[in-house]
Amino acid sequence: MKLNIELIQDEYDHTLSRRVSLLMFCYLNLCTKAEPAALLSVPVTMGGKSYGLEEVAEVMLLNKDQFILVPKKNAYISVILRGLMKEHPEFKNEIKAFDGEKLLNPDDVEDENPILLILSTIPEVNKDRYDALLKAVDIFYDKCKVEMEKYKANYTAQLVQALENNTSENPDEAKDKLEQTNDTYTKMRDELKEKKIKEVEDAYQRYLAKETEEENLRKEEEEARGEKAGFSLNMLIEDNEE
Repeated sequence: MKLNIELIQDEYDHTLSRRVSLLMFCYLNLCTKAEPAALLSVPVTMGGKSYGLEEVAEVMLLNKDQFILVPKKNAYISVILRGLMKEHPEFKNEIKAFDGEKLLNPDDVEDENPILLILSTIPEVNKDRYDALLKAVDIFYDKCKVEMEKYKANYTAQLVQALENNTSENPDEAKDKLEQTNDTYTKMRDELKEKKIKEVEDAYQRYLAKETEEENLRKEEEEARGEKAGFSLNMLIEDNEE
C-alpha cells in the first residue's frame, strides 16, 4: 500500500511537469523574437505523411528578428510555407535566393538553379500585438491554472483513499509531499507568466523607442528643411533689395 501512495505522488509530479512544460511551449510560440524552438510545432505534410520541420529544412538565425529556413529540396518550399502560415500566420515569409554572398530576389539571380530559402521575419510588437500577446499570455495561464487545480483535487482524493487503507502511513507527511509538489509547479507556472510578460513588455518598449527615434529624426529633417528654405528666402529678399 505504501507503494501505491508513492505511485500517486510520482504520477502527480509527472502530470504537473507535463502541464507546466506545455505552458512553456505555448509561451514560446508567442514570438517577440526569433527562437528556433518556436518552429518545432510547424506542421509539414507531404504525400499524406507528416514531418518535423527539421526533417525537411535547416533552420538558422539571421538576427534577433529573422530566421532563415533552407529547404533540403527546393520542392519543399511550398509545403514549408503552408506549415508556417498555419502555425505562425503573423510571420512575414519571403522566398529568397543565395548567390554565395548575399540574399537576393530569385529573379535577380543569374543561376538557373539557385539555392532557394525562406526568410521569416518576426513582426514588431506594436500596440495591437502588445495587447494580443498579453491577452494570450493570460488565456494560456488561466487554462493551465484551472487544469492544475483539477489535478490537485483528483490526486488528493486518490491519496486520501489510499491512506484510509493504510493506517501505518503518516497521513500528514503524505499530504505535505503532495502539497510541496503543487507548490513547486505553481511557482514554476507563475514564473513562466512573469517572464513572458516581461519579454512582451521589453519588446513593446523597444518598438516605442524606435518610433520615438524615427519621429525625432523626421522633426529634425523638417526643421532643417524649414531653416534652409528660410535662409534661401532671406537671400532672395536681400538680392532684390540691392
